[in-house]
Amino acid sequence: MVATVRERDGGRFGYDVREPPLSPADERALDRVRDRFSAVRHRRPLTRVGVVERAERGFEPKYATAIDRLVDASAAARRRIDYHALREFRLLGELTPVALDDRIEVADVGDDRELVVHTETFAPLETGIDADADYVERVAAERLAQYAVEFAGIPVEVVVYRVDTPLAARTLGLVTGALDAGGDADAVFETLRIEVGRLYSEQRALRSSMQPYIAVGWAAAVLVAGVVAVVNTQVVDAARLAEIAAASEAVTEPEGVYPELERFRLYVVTQATVLASGWFAGTAARGRYAALLHSGVLVACCYVVFTVGGLV
Repeated sequence: MVATVRERDGGRFGYDVREPPLSPADERALDRVRDRFSAVRHRRPLTRVGVVERAERGFEPKYATAIDRLVDASAAARRRIDYHALREFRLLGELTPVALDDRIEVADVGDDRELVVHTETFAPLETGIDADADYVERVAAERLAQYAVEFAGIPVEVVVYRVDTPLAARTLGLVTGALDAGGDADAVFETLRIEVGRLYSEQRALRSSMQPYIAVGWAAAVLVAGVVAVVNTQVVDAARLAEIAAASEAVTEPEGVYPELERFRLYVVTQATVLASGWFAGTAARGRYAALLHSGVLVACCYVVFTVGGLV
């Protein structure tokens, strides 16, 4: 397996992987292995550390014996077939090369489009793998601890890991609820994997559908700030107000006009509107923390524009 980092247009970097190639004979042998193991339930590693450990162990003896009976190939071809079979049935499918690369320090699914990875030298690297692909959350997970506890005289392996997604709490609730109800552990975790994948996809789809609302929030803030800036420069001025009053034949008392006060009032109204627009956009994007970020950025930009422009 060879991983390559290439520079793309716009100063971006891409992460590409070349896996061991299969000849037509290798493909036929792998098809026989697929037919043999297609009905077997396979439990995948929960983290990248787990993927590395399982890849180092390889197939369990019973599976290796079955493959020996199905595959008659040279040593090199057998290694290629074993890799692809292990990747497909015991590891994380197309995400296996990413999980096995020890240069990768962080894997992130937070950009709503694709999985990106970070190395010590390059970050972020675009993988081209969709953020909704199977097992993406496992590549992004981090193992915190591993130990065994005894239950009914049988040691049970426990893996504590962190998944940096909002679904973590919901996932924990699904697991504990199902196990408390007396469900079979294998069935529970397989059902859980399917359910979490569905919820994850729904969440991604919801975020994508909220993008127009983010644009609306920012557009509203910019529009209001622009209109108020024009009003401050073109209307709120003693001489200009006098011209307007003269043109409309209205009676105006010059001492009753306070341009500075009117500008400040308009500035306060603008900041309040900008704050609300930023909160709306941020809530549509991610939630309360994104709302704080969006509103803070917009309020700061508004302050800079009005202060530098002498509008307040």
